[in-house]
Amino acid sequence: MARRHPHPALRYVRLKNAPPVAVRLVVPARDAHPLAERYLADAGQFSDGSSG
Repeated sequence: MARRHPHPALRYVRLKNAPPVAVRLVVPARDAHPLAERYLADAGQFSDGSSG
């Protein structure tokens, strides 16, 4: 993640033996900001396909 999305204000810390963490992204069903919809679409490429 740190290599893909570097940011000077963020520090990534690797946690040994940490369990996976589910991350959920949502946008409003209508009238979402175009950048929010773009972010959601871009993030989908990293999804494992699971839901729930």
